[in-house]
Amino acid sequence: PPPSPPPSPPSQRRTLQQVNPITARLRDILRNYSSAQLLNEMLQNADDAGSSEFKVLLSARTFGTASLLSPALADMQGAALYQFDDAQFRPDDYESIQRVGDGTKLGDPTKTGQFGLGFNSVYHVTDTPMFVSGRDFVVFDPHEAHLPDGLPGLCE
Repeated sequence: PPPSPPPSPPSQRRTLQQVNPITARLRDILRNYSSAQLLNEMLQNADDAGSSEFKVLLSARTFGTASLLSPALADMQGAALYQFDDAQFRPDDYESIQRVGDGTKLGDPTKTGQFGLGFNSVYHVTDTPMFVSGRDFVVFDPHEAHLPDGLPGLCE
């Protein structure tokens, strides 16, 4: 066999990383996940969080746009599906929800959802899911089209 070429000098090396855009991962999840499962997934997540209450409201109410985080959120001020439960996010929940399809409940027999897909079912009805937990307001924007500075998500 021919000899191996000498290693590239450090100035010519490039760091490479295989990347799967979050939008592609979400698209694949939604293809394999029925929108009919949305309410079941919400209930399952509330149950896993230890919630004792679960309520859902479909509202056609609209809201003003004067005090938004970004003008691009104006289109998100119309009809909405609200889900309430009385559980609050713990620090590990914030870590988990950012890891699409990475089931952190796997192997926990006390948890119903174990595949890291449940929350992502909301992308059947919105491109920018939002929720409140305790004092935190959270928005995910995987298309980076609605939040300030093109952020993919924020928690305030």
